[in-house]
Parts: sequence; structure tokens; C-alpha cells
Amino acid sequence: MPLIRRLLAFLSSRGIAAGIFVYIESFYGATLGSSLNWIVPLGIGAFAIHSSIYAVEKDRAYFSKEFARDMPSWVAPCVKLTGLIVLAHLVWFAVQGDFALPTVEDGQYVLDSHGRILKILTQMEYLRLKEGELRIVVALMISFYFPAMMYWWFRRNLQQVN
Repeated sequence: MPLIRRLLAFLSSRGIAAGIFVYIESFYGATLGSSLNWIVPLGIGAFAIHSSIYAVEKDRAYFSKEFARDMPSWVAPCVKLTGLIVLAHLVWFAVQGDFALPTVEDGQYVLDSHGRILKILTQMEYLRLKEGELRIVVALMISFYFPAMMYWWFRRNLQQVN
């Protein structure tokens, strides 16, 4: 098991590193559509890495009950911080986009809310919002990889799991 643990911790850390790379790319014009070759493998990896914990843990409520006790004291606040960062990205995007999504309708950049056009956007406004979408997705991916990395790296009660 130690080799598998190290491998899963390593893969989780690479997922975080790739997520940070894509996040930084979003400030240089990358959007969700242009980064799908990164996002799809990151999403599959996040699901697989996170699922590996549920495959090992007998208690399905492990994250809500035992996770903080099994980790160093600083890990649980950091996991909560990653969740708050995702929430902040969602709120920022909602406020910037008037609670609508940027899209292209009849060759114009618009904010669309359930089929209603709320606002016509410039190309810069549209791209800024599309970059924000990418940041939300990447922040969410990082928030999945981080607890998995901490679990495989710092898990204390290994005898109970094995």
C-alpha cells in the first residue's frame, strides 16, 4: 500500500500543479473552450483520485466526520479555504455577469439568462467572462485534488484502513 499511496499523492499533486498552470493561463486569454484538452483529463483525474478514497474508506461519511482528525491540524482549514476560493470565484463571476452566462447569439456577444438577452457585450467583456468561467472550473478541480493529496500524503490511521 505505501507505493500506491505515494503514487496517488504524486498524481494528486500533479493535478494541482496542472490546475494552477491552467488557472494562470486564464489570465493570458485561455477560456474553457480553448482549454478542454486540459480540463477533461483534469476532471477525470479528480474524479478517479477522489473516488480512490471512497474505495478505501469503509465509512461513507469519512470526510464529514473523520478527515480532520486523521490529518495535521492545518489541513482541514486549508481544505475549507479551497472551498471558499471556489465560492468566491462563483460569486465574483455572478456579479460580473449579472447572474447570466456569456454566449454568442446571431454573431453578437451577449449575456444570456434562460434565453433572455440581458446585455450586449464587447469582445473584451465576453472574453473576460469566459476566462472567469475557466477559473471557476479550475478552482473546483484544485479543491478536489487538494484533500485527496492530503489524504494520501498525511493519513495517520493507516492500520485501521488496511
